[in-house]
Amino acid sequence: MVTTKQTILAQAERDYHPEIASVDDEAVGVIAAQSASMAGAGSQLDYWFPLDQQWDLQQAALYWTVFAAQAFRFWRINADGDKEKLHYAGVTGSNAMLAIIRDCWNTDAASAINFDAARFQEAVAGLPAMSPRVVVANELSADWARLRAIVGGFILKAQSQALSVSDAAELAVAFPRAFEDPYFKKAQLAVSAISGLVKSKHPEAPHPVGLTAMADYQVPRVLRALKVLQYSADLADKVSRHQLIDAGSEEENAIRAATVLAVEQISQRANLSSEVIDNLLWSSQEVAGDECFHLTETTCY
Repeated sequence: MVTTKQTILAQAERDYHPEIASVDDEAVGVIAAQSASMAGAGSQLDYWFPLDQQWDLQQAALYWTVFAAQAFRFWRINADGDKEKLHYAGVTGSNAMLAIIRDCWNTDAASAINFDAARFQEAVAGLPAMSPRVVVANELSADWARLRAIVGGFILKAQSQALSVSDAAELAVAFPRAFEDPYFKKAQLAVSAISGLVKSKHPEAPHPVGLTAMADYQVPRVLRALKVLQYSADLADKVSRHQLIDAGSEEENAIRAATVLAVEQISQRANLSSEVIDNLLWSSQEVAGDECFHLTETTCY
C-alpha cells in the first residue's frame, strides 16, 4: 500500500477529538494571513546548520537524515519532577543533538560508514532517552549502504521532482526503529531537509509539496500560543503540570491530529505548502514564551 499525504490526513481525521484538542477556525484565518505575509517576505528555514562546506550533497543529506532519526525527546523528567533539557557542548535541544552527531561523524574518505555509532553511544551516555538513541544509531549504522542508497535516490529525485510522504514512508519501512510513526514526523523531517539541501545547490529544484505538518511537541505549543489549538481543561492542566501523557493514548493522538489538521487548514488558506507553514511555526517558538509543551515518552518526536 502506497502511503501518501492523504493517508496521514485520514489518520488525523480519525484521531481528532475536539473535546480534547480542537482547531479554532477564526485563529486559523488570522495565522494564514500572517503566514502568507511572512513567506512573501522571504522567511524560510535555513537548512544549512554550520556544516563543512566541502561536503557534497550526499554527506550533508546523510548527516541530516541521522539527525532526523535522533530528533526526539530532547528532555526528561528528573528526580525532582522537573523537566530537564538535553545539554551538550554548551547548547541544548536540537542544537545539542546536531553537535553530538557532528562529533561522531567520520570524515575519513576511505570509510564506508560516515557515522560512528560506538562514539555516539559514548556521547549520549547519561543523556535523555539514551537507550532508544543507541538502538536507532545501531540500526542506521548496521545497514549504512542501504541508507546511502535511499538518500542518494532522494537527492537525484529532488533535483527534478517534489519529494513527498511516500518517500518518507520508504525511509520508515527500511529503518522502522528510527522512523516508524503513524504521522511520519522524523521521516518527513529527513525528506524536507534533503529537499532543502538540494534546493540550496540547485535553486531550480522544486519544493516538496506532498508533506504534512511534522507533528511534534513544539509546533502544537506554538499553535496553542497563537490560539489556533484549544485544549480541554483537563489536558491543559496536565501540560502545565508537566504530567506525562502516554504514547499512543487518545490525548496524545488528539494533539498530533489537531496539529496536522490545523497546519493543513492554514496551508490551504495561505496558499502555501504545509511544509512551509510547519517551518514558519517551528522557527517562531519565541511567540510561545514560557508556554509548556506536552510531554510524551516516545521516539516519534
